[in-house]
Amino acid sequence: MPDPARSVRDKHDLAFASGGGDMGAALREHDWAATLLGALHTWPQSLRTAASMMFNARHPMYVAWGPDLLLFYNDGCRGILGRKAADPHAVLGMPFLEVWSDVWDQVGPMFDATWRGESLLVEDQAFTLARNGFPEQVYASFSTSPIRGEAGDIAGVLCVCSETTAKVRSQQERDRALDALATSVEKLRIATDGAELGMFEYQLRTGAMECSARARQHFGLPREGALSGAMLLQAVHPDDRARVAAESRAVLAAPPAQERYQMEYRTLDPASGALRWITTCGASGGSSRRRARCSAAR
Repeated sequence: MPDPARSVRDKHDLAFASGGGDMGAALREHDWAATLLGALHTWPQSLRTAASMMFNARHPMYVAWGPDLLLFYNDGCRGILGRKAADPHAVLGMPFLEVWSDVWDQVGPMFDATWRGESLLVEDQAFTLARNGFPEQVYASFSTSPIRGEAGDIAGVLCVCSETTAKVRSQQERDRALDALATSVEKLRIATDGAELGMFEYQLRTGAMECSARARQHFGLPREGALSGAMLLQAVHPDDRARVAAESRAVLAAPPAQERYQMEYRTLDPASGALRWITTCGASGGSSRRRARCSAAR
């Protein structure tokens, strides 16, 4: 007759293997009795605890157990493994070196350090993986911790990991865009200096204005200090001021398709009385972008 006490005991012994999604099911279905680890109910408590925590976690995690670093991983980790883990049974319980031989030169020293008792944290590490049948560069952040066995010695490694390829590539694209922008700004500076152009930007929302040193010179404005649109208009020759004010209002109110403009007028330096002819050309951002960018040349 069946032994009720043994049935309860076996159920208790296998409670650690419950749940865990597809990989938890693969764990329960695997014939562990035919491996060196032995049947599930014979596993040491330290491996049971680590496996239960790892399989039921939603964050990608894996456990590398024993001297051969036998690989156990959860559903979240399957995306990192790629086609290697398309079948949940394919590489479950295999030595880590056999599964990830293409990155062992990088990962091996990290396992050695963790096996000595160190906990590691690595961010955005580059790897070249053949996880989908072809080499590809991916990035990952991960932390490793030693798992201690019943005797207190280190029996395995727990790794919490996440792929950061999309984030790193986004940062790389941003850095390239910033480098290109810096190059464009430098080219613009050289061009404006050579052509004696002055640049100014007027913020419609705040009325604040930024002017280059040469633009301040063209309009007879102070070399330092805050500026405003009213100060710029005041520098225009009195005979041209009303026309420039009207044309400026029209430019700022124009729809985006008509936002580019060109004006010609005179400025009068209040300190020296010097008269200059100014041509301004540029673009307003329209009311939606709330700014006007312009250039002024002597």
